[in-house]
Amino acid sequence: VSAVGGGRSFPAAAPSKGVALPDDWARSRPGAAGPVWYRVGFPAPADSLRGELSALYIERACTNLEVFLNGQQVHSGGRMDEPLTHGCNHPQLVALPGALMQPGENVIDIKVAGYPLAEVGARARAGGLSALSIGPMAGLAWRHSWQTALNVGFSQALGATLLLMGGFMFVLGFNNRRESHLAYFGALS
Repeated sequence: VSAVGGGRSFPAAAPSKGVALPDDWARSRPGAAGPVWYRVGFPAPADSLRGELSALYIERACTNLEVFLNGQQVHSGGRMDEPLTHGCNHPQLVALPGALMQPGENVIDIKVAGYPLAEVGARARAGGLSALSIGPMAGLAWRHSWQTALNVGFSQALGATLLLMGGFMFVLGFNNRRESHLAYFGALS
């Protein structure tokens, strides 16, 4: 279930509608900005009842999010008002404390703040929420680290490589005047 509204809790009085995840705002609510609340009910995982730590894995929440378990805030991705913290490329792994879990049905409320497609430079930066995974922390941690490496680490490594290569080519072209075009290539890199 999703509903539009601000505040510190799910807006129960606001009109709500069922929505399938992943929810791409460019399709489900074109031109609208957030914040949008999502409410998901789930039974307590058997792991949490045995004392193991459970977690919620969110591959993409654009631009930023806050997570509440049974009415208590358990995670914040940063600023939820202007200027928003941009966390589109960062997957989220949220610990679900066993002390807040109830033996029967539990409720996760996720508040997502984002921008409509017309206000961002790429579709990947538009507001939305990916599918959710709930399970043992140990099982979801590898997915989180792998996705972080792909989304964040790979681009940082590529940027560092380009910087080193550009610096090397610039110095090589600057020191060897006959190959001055390498200095221009290095400066562009």
